[in-house]
Amino acid sequence: MVLCANLFLMMNDQDKLSPPLSCASCPVASSHDVIINHLLEVKGQLGEMLHAILCHREKETIYRSTEYVQNRVGISESTLLRCKHKGLIKVAKIVNKKKYYRDEDVEHLRKIYWSLE
Repeated sequence: MVLCANLFLMMNDQDKLSPPLSCASCPVASSHDVIINHLLEVKGQLGEMLHAILCHREKETIYRSTEYVQNRVGISESTLLRCKHKGLIKVAKIVNKKKYYRDEDVEHLRKIYWSLE
């Protein structure tokens, strides 16, 4: 199968794939539509898979309060703030002005902070 350099597809702002303008004279230009449709179909499937994974992860995630993090890791509020500023842990969500952290992030911080690994 002979492929020309014009088979590279470009993404435009409307999230649709289109061949370069110079492909009109390309002998395989008619195959662009087939390729474009297939890529859009694959993109849609990947989007659905990503959404399912993220929803599943959200259901399984355990969120912990600031107080829990401090007690579990054994650190003060100011130390927790320093850890956040250093990027060792990040707030996963905020509900009614209360900060919550993912349990797996809390355990990771605990291991790093106390050199348990």
